[in-house]
Amino acid sequence: MPDWRDEVCSALDFCIGAEGGAVQSERLVCIGPARQESRRGWYTVDLRSSSISADQIESLRLSGKAGPGGGPSYPVLEAAQVGPVVRVRVAEFVNLVDAHLWQNKQPAAYLLVKLREGIAQLADAGLAHDLAAGRLASAPKVVRPVAGFTDQQQEAYESCLSAGVRLVWGPPGTGKTRVLTEAIARLVATGRRVLLVSATNIAVDNALLGVIRSRPFKPGSLLRVGLPHHPDVLEYPDVCLPDLVRKQLADVDRQRQAIESRLLEMRQADEELARLQEEITGFDAVQYRQALQLVTAEAAIPDLAQAAAQASAALQIASNPALRSPAETRGDRFASISRRMAPRSLTGKYWQLSGRKRSGSA
Repeated sequence: MPDWRDEVCSALDFCIGAEGGAVQSERLVCIGPARQESRRGWYTVDLRSSSISADQIESLRLSGKAGPGGGPSYPVLEAAQVGPVVRVRVAEFVNLVDAHLWQNKQPAAYLLVKLREGIAQLADAGLAHDLAAGRLASAPKVVRPVAGFTDQQQEAYESCLSAGVRLVWGPPGTGKTRVLTEAIARLVATGRRVLLVSATNIAVDNALLGVIRSRPFKPGSLLRVGLPHHPDVLEYPDVCLPDLVRKQLADVDRQRQAIESRLLEMRQADEELARLQEEITGFDAVQYRQALQLVTAEAAIPDLAQAAAQASAALQIASNPALRSPAETRGDRFASISRRMAPRSLTGKYWQLSGRKRSGSA
């Protein structure tokens, strides 16, 4: 009887061939033109002629019309889809005139090829052999009582702690999630490794919440891969893988933000330089100096005119005594008499003092 891995690989080979074969390379696809918004770093892309998922932002890049290989390209940091439009955010210093959004798409058979490689490399499949062959373990021989569990729940709980493949089935509301929660908490507490998977994200989150709330665990003991769909899981950042990665890369992110801020300052300085260059287009230094001299001379004209008027008025008054005021005339007469009397007064004073001196000496 062939091994189950051979059967699965044969089926995967058929599917890979139907998707175009395993030898395919990644290809860049232009999603469409990106219109720059008023906010720096934000661009809007119309998706009516194409389709992408905002969850695939790691494969999105903003570049020119020629593509990432034909010029500068920038990774998309954030994407939000609103109806037929997707808004993407890149670094604030980005300033593309003819921006386009590009996506690096994996080949159609990429996941099938990776799955086949993983199955083919399995050395010891362990429980997978029993599951593929339909070999289920028998019921546990010893069932330890658990407070609050029914007999069937206690048997299902003990089966989770025992070796072998077992299936636990029950209609909604029979306590399957509680049994699973208690079993996982017990296995983790004893140092065992547990992989919890489900067909829906919310089912994983419900079971994980029960484990988290059952008892305290060391950071790193529980790990939620992917974005949680239950809002309560987000209250435990030490469990969410995206938060843990973001925390570990906090220093790198701070350095990236510092570099982006510096590049933004350089972009703003470049824009200011371009504006100034546009303003001084056709500038002539010689004409500027001549114009500056004319402006300076024109600004001095009012002061010169006022000084000339005052000098002309003073000249007219000095040459025509009739234009003087009575006070000015009396002042001039007094000054003239003072100038004529000054020598006589000094001589008389001298002889008066000399006479007194001679009388005193006689």
